[in-house]
Amino acid sequence: MNTPLTARKSTTFRHALCAVLVAAGIAATPMLAQDPSAQAQPAPTPHAQWQGGPHGRGDMYMHHMAKALNLTEDQKTQIKAIQEGGRQQMMALHEDTSTPKEAKREKMMAFHQEQEAKIKAVLTAEQLTKYEAMQQKMKERRAAHQASAPTTPAA
Repeated sequence: MNTPLTARKSTTFRHALCAVLVAAGIAATPMLAQDPSAQAQPAPTPHAQWQGGPHGRGDMYMHHMAKALNLTEDQKTQIKAIQEGGRQQMMALHEDTSTPKEAKREKMMAFHQEQEAKIKAVLTAEQLTKYEAMQQKMKERRAAHQASAPTTPAA
């Protein structure tokens, strides 16, 4: 039995329900219309500044080297080009699935030595002395880190 009071409650309820649904639709519209490529990027990892890519490890190392060796703009440009060429060679070798692991390691060592020789050729005698001291320090830190790292038992 539909009394005027029941009909009014029913109508009020329908209006309220419609208002809620319209409000929800309006609120959801910007999310649906948002460009998926414009979504927020994930937060960088704690060591993101040492990872590759733009402003990654290469840039951090280059900045440190430029400051420590007082490189000229021309030297910075030349060294960046050397580093980029080396990075491309390493990436191509890394993606090569036909080369055995040991052969890849040997090629990577050769690329690294070649890159070092090219960088050294860009430096002045004074810069070269500082650069070699920096390399020696880095080598010592790496050896100390490896010596202190826990070894995993063989499986």
